[in-house]
Amino acid sequence: MPMDLEQRVREIEQRNRRVEADKAWEKSLVRTGTITVATYVIATCVLIVIGNSDAFRNALIPSLGYFLSIQSLPFLRVKWIKSYMAARLDGKGTSTINSAIPGDTIENIYPDDWQETRGVYSPAKKIDLGSVYLIFVSGQQVGKNADNEAATDDIAEQTELVFQALEKTLAAADASLDDVVKAQIFLTDMADFRKVSIIRDKWFAKSKPVSTLVEVKAMTRKGAKVEIEVTAVIKK
Repeated sequence: MPMDLEQRVREIEQRNRRVEADKAWEKSLVRTGTITVATYVIATCVLIVIGNSDAFRNALIPSLGYFLSIQSLPFLRVKWIKSYMAARLDGKGTSTINSAIPGDTIENIYPDDWQETRGVYSPAKKIDLGSVYLIFVSGQQVGKNADNEAATDDIAEQTELVFQALEKTLAAADASLDDVVKAQIFLTDMADFRKVSIIRDKWFAKSKPVSTLVEVKAMTRKGAKVEIEVTAVIKK
């Protein structure tokens, strides 16, 4: 994954944690204010009942009003906090905490036939950015045979199978290759470029993504000659 995209994912994760912490603090503030107000109300009612003089009651009631006004501040502060957080998160201050980041979540995507492999990673990540989803798909190589080597040695067949795997992973995220905005292609032999390019152009005919193609020394799977990773964007 490109460094700028990795940085974006980390920023979203940090922002999610900050919002959850702020929500928890807000709830605690409201709960504390509610308990305190209830305590003053009960204590005042008891004192009013047992008090025998009008002077006592006349002195106590203003005090109750004072305490209630002071203890009502947490509720007022909650409203202010929401406006402040909205301004801090989206720079506009026009929405509450709940809508300032409308569902910023990161979901791991797994195709139905996905099998665990060595290493800790996800086939794809689907990130809720509010009005759109940003989808990162891990690099795909041709499938393996019984000997854990590339299922075919033909570069055209490998490329076609890689695109089919990408399409399957994107489908699990409710997207397709028509939604791809960026593609990165890795070849072990730049001489295969033309063969790969013909197949690439067929699959990307509609999306026309920005692209990078580089030659590498080898792939993680023996016999694999091409690996492709993509980034897609879909509307909600």
